[in-house]
Amino acid sequence: TTFHVYLPASTRDRPGPVGAKPDAHRGGGRVLLVEDEAPVRAVTEKMLAGMGYDVVSAHDGAEAIECFRRNQAGGRPFDLAVIDLTMPGGMGGVELVSELAKIDPSVRAIATTGYSEDPVVAHPERYGFLSVIVKPFTLDELGKTMQKVMAKPPSGTTPA
Repeated sequence: TTFHVYLPASTRDRPGPVGAKPDAHRGGGRVLLVEDEAPVRAVTEKMLAGMGYDVVSAHDGAEAIECFRRNQAGGRPFDLAVIDLTMPGGMGGVELVSELAKIDPSVRAIATTGYSEDPVVAHPERYGFLSVIVKPFTLDELGKTMQKVMAKPPSGTTPA
C-alpha cells in the first residue's frame, strides 16, 4: 500500500514552541562549560550561545583547569563556569570548582547533575556553587538559572 499526503504550501512564518519567548533569556559574558558527555555538551553549548554567551567547552576537569588558567593569564577570564558534578575517570565537579577557586577566588559556578539526590542539589553554596540545575533541563530553566547567577556577586566577594 502506498499513501500520498499532500499538504498546502504556506508563506507564513512557522510558529515557535508554545510559550517560547524570543530573547527571553538574553545574556552576555564568557562561560566555561565542563561536561563529559559530548551530546549533552554540544546541546548545552548551543543553548548558551543562543542566549548570547561566549562559550568555551571542556570535557573533563584537567582540560577545564588548563583552559581556565590560560584564559586568566591571557586577560580573558570567565564570568561563569557551568560544571557537571559527575565525570567518570577524573575529578568531579566539587573538586573542580575548588581548584578553580584556588586560581580565582571570585569564581562563579553553576553545578549540573542528573542526580537529584546529590547533596549539592540541596545546598550548592556549601560546595562552592552559586546554583544548581538538574538534567535534563530546558532552555527556559537554563536561562533563568543563568540570569539568577549572573546577578549574584562572585563567591569570593561580599555584597556592598
